Amino acid sequence: RMRGNLHTLFIAGTDTTSTALTFMLHHLAKDAALQERAAKEAQAVAWDDAFDLDSLAERLPTLCATYYEMMRMHGPAPHLYLEAAPGTEIALAGRTYAAREKVTFIALCEYAGKKVGAAALGGIDPKTFAPERWLDADGRVQAPKSDVYQSFGGGHRVCPGRDLVK
Repeated sequence: RMRGNLHTLFIAGTDTTSTALTFMLHHLAKDAALQERAAKEAQAVAWDDAFDLDSLAERLPTLCATYYEMMRMHGPAPHLYLEAAPGTEIALAGRTYAAREKVTFIALCEYAGKKVGAAALGGIDPKTFAPERWLDADGRVQAPKSDVYQSFGGGHRVCPGRDLVK
């Protein structure tokens, strides 16, 4: 069982990481000004032995804010795989599924605009890709609040790999 769990974590981690990187590159490619700001920050960083990942948000705020915004809009694990338990049925999205029936749902991450609105997202339209919503007036990264940002789930069903990302 342990080997199976580790295998799942590794496969899930590589798949979600590649999906997240794809969306990051997509948004950077679409926005020349964002690309330029991120490149200037990266060029200004001293990539030496003293560099540590804990200071990444401080040293690369544009990329960090872009990551937060990308994760808000494009959760890298949009699939929900469900199976009704033996002897039971489940009703979901207007349909009843028989015992042992397997179902795949694709969850889209547009919840932020419907649930929390622009006020909780820095006053910027939730449907707009805007990394600056995660930066304060001095350009420092402001980590998202958990009620606004749930890319890794919440409660007892939180993603086991969420701390690996940090």
